[in-house]
Amino acid sequence: MTKFQPAEKNLPKAIIFFLGFTTLIPIVDAGAKLLILEGYNPSFVTWGRFFFSAAVIAPILLIRRFPGKISKKDKFFQIIRALFIVLATFLFFSSIKTTKLADAIGILFTYPLLITLFAPIFLGEKAGKRRWYAVLTGFIGALLIIRPLGVDFQIGHIFALGSSICFTFFSITTRKLSNNCRPLTTLGFQVLIGAILMSTTLPFSWQSPSVFAICGFLIIGVISLLAHMMLILAYNSAAAPVLAPYGYFEIIMASILGFIFFKEVPDNYTWCGIIIVMMSGIYTSIREKNIHKLNKNSLPKTF
Repeated sequence: MTKFQPAEKNLPKAIIFFLGFTTLIPIVDAGAKLLILEGYNPSFVTWGRFFFSAAVIAPILLIRRFPGKISKKDKFFQIIRALFIVLATFLFFSSIKTTKLADAIGILFTYPLLITLFAPIFLGEKAGKRRWYAVLTGFIGALLIIRPLGVDFQIGHIFALGSSICFTFFSITTRKLSNNCRPLTTLGFQVLIGAILMSTTLPFSWQSPSVFAICGFLIIGVISLLAHMMLILAYNSAAAPVLAPYGYFEIIMASILGFIFFKEVPDNYTWCGIIIVMMSGIYTSIREKNIHKLNKNSLPKTF
């Protein structure tokens, strides 16, 4: 199999794609919450997102003879990657059924810190004490948002944390596949497997959708498709540590949409937690970016 080699690094283009992703995904989440508040089950909404994404992209995949040449190993990781994003989506949609949008995304954004935790195991990337300090600081921020012993604690916080864990492994498998598979192939596996897997839940979650729901499914399906293509293209143009700080724009977008559509305003503890998570993630990303500059032609080093 001929490996797909990503394009030369182009930071401005990558930042534009990444900001496009962080702008569009909160719209998907807000749309999903609107459908859930209309009475639709999170499982059914998850199916709608993947099914309509698959329906839109299927003709393109047929024309491009999907999946093309791909090794059995890469095919295996594509399937695993798709399973992680399906579960992450379902858990996140279950979270926002009862949790404020900004709160849920604030918890979700512990995933850059979790990547630091699991990278030594799955990617062979060692983490030094400074990165571990950042991880622990981010964990404290997450606790401020979740407040497991507080009166505001709810099961939705656990769902959001579960989504963060799944998105962590989704990101790790994306790294493993980034040099071997074309963006359309990766996106195709993601939405097709998602649609097939969630279709098996329809006997237990089917609800006759209204015209509003069908339009909602189509909108979030198309926007999700565009957002994830932007994410894949962004990582093909620049390293993940360089782009990670821009990801926190998603929390701001979620807060704006949460206020506009649901009149949700995060409390002071939540804002403090979000800021701590953001700052620890930004520190980790900037630090890693500087290490990559010093070691472009060597394996990642401990710092």
